Amino acid sequence: MNSTDSLVNFGNQKVPSSEKTQLVDQVFETVNPRYDLMNDIMSLGTHRILKRIFIDSASIPQNGQVLDIACGTGDITQLIASRLSGSGRITAVDLNSSMLSHCRNRMLNAGFANVDYLLADAQFLPLADETFDCITMAFGIRNMSYIDLTLEECYRVLKRGGRLSLLDFSHAKSTRLSKLFQTYCCAWPIIGQIVVGDSKPYRYLVESIQQHPQPEAIHLAMEACGLHECQFENLLGGIVSIHTGIR
Repeated sequence: MNSTDSLVNFGNQKVPSSEKTQLVDQVFETVNPRYDLMNDIMSLGTHRILKRIFIDSASIPQNGQVLDIACGTGDITQLIASRLSGSGRITAVDLNSSMLSHCRNRMLNAGFANVDYLLADAQFLPLADETFDCITMAFGIRNMSYIDLTLEECYRVLKRGGRLSLLDFSHAKSTRLSKLFQTYCCAWPIIGQIVVGDSKPYRYLVESIQQHPQPEAIHLAMEACGLHECQFENLLGGIVSIHTGIR
């Protein structure tokens, strides 16, 4: 997939890909002050458990070089940094400067010095080829204009034998669970209006989950970019999925 400015999904809207990048940036600029609180409310705290399961599955090498894409406020970054030792180092990347600043402050307050910070679009990483032993991306791939382009960039900056791990919303496998989850999601914009003062970012969140490809499609896209040993695991009945692949 190329980087031409074609129309892509922004929730249920069709917008030019360059405009989607700006719109996603605005979404996270809006929600940043209450981002962690809203995650706790919307997930009833389960996102913390899911992220620990995700990091356990990522097989973080203690002395490795790790790239955390779409780091957000840094909760995943902190989990990874706590598992590194010796020459181990993590680079936290995010498109939104406020999120990246939040991540930096979190890491400094927690006493971690083994972190670098990069403001960048994951589809165009200003990083050298074959740099990282491990790449993580939690709840980020869904926001990319071009999933294929993002995966190709991940493949490019991974060392041979390096692992890419993705965590994101998926699609519940039972009809009953799917309907229950969709009904529950309808409350998120209302909660967002109360807690954040704006419902629009959470309408986008709900729509982006609905528009996100099935896990089988993500699996095929990972294989298509050159990754092997690709696999995925559905959690919470398929509401979220963990994907892994090796360069």
